[in-house]
Amino acid sequence: MQKKLVGFIIAAALPCLILCQTTSKTIKREGNVKDNEAIKKVVEDLTEAWNKHDVAAYAKQFTADADFTSWGGRKAHGRDSIKADHTPFFNGMFRESIFTIIDSHIKFYGKNVATVDAEMDLNGAFDYDGINKLPTRKYFPLFLMTKDNGKWMIAVYHNVLLHSHDPKVLEKMKKIVQQ
Repeated sequence: MQKKLVGFIIAAALPCLILCQTTSKTIKREGNVKDNEAIKKVVEDLTEAWNKHDVAAYAKQFTADADFTSWGGRKAHGRDSIKADHTPFFNGMFRESIFTIIDSHIKFYGKNVATVDAEMDLNGAFDYDGINKLPTRKYFPLFLMTKDNGKWMIAVYHNVLLHSHDPKVLEKMKKIVQQ
C-alpha cells in the first residue's frame, strides 16, 4: 500500500517538477545544439555500454538517485540499484544482445529538463531459460533527462516493450483507431 502511495505521489509530482523548471509561460521545446548533442550522446553511450554488456558504464549514465522501471514492472532506485538490477541480465539472457537506436525525439521542458522518446530494437537476447535466442524485440523507452552542473544524465527511465500479438488482434486495433 505504501509503495503504491509513493508511486502515486511521484507520478503526481513529476509534471509539477517539469513545469517548475521552466522560467517563462512559454516552454521552449527545442534545446540548443549543444544540449541536443549532449543528450543524444548519453543515449548513445547507454546503448554502447549495453552492447558491450558493461554494467558499470551503463549505470554511469544515470543520476545517483535515478529511477528505472523495466517493461515488466521491475523497479530500481538509484545508480547502484540500477547496476545491481542489470548485472544478472547482462550475464544471462542479454549476454549477447545488441540494442539499436531506430529513432529518438528530444523535447525540452526548461533549461535543465528534457525527455527522450525513443524506439529501439534488441537482437540476440536469449529466452528466460538462457537457451534459445528470441526474435527481435521492439522497445519504446522514455527517458527523463536532467542537467546538473552542465552534465546531462538519465533521471528516470521507463521501458516499454511492444509485445507481438495475433495479427487478427492488431487488425482489430487498427480498425478501432480509425473509427
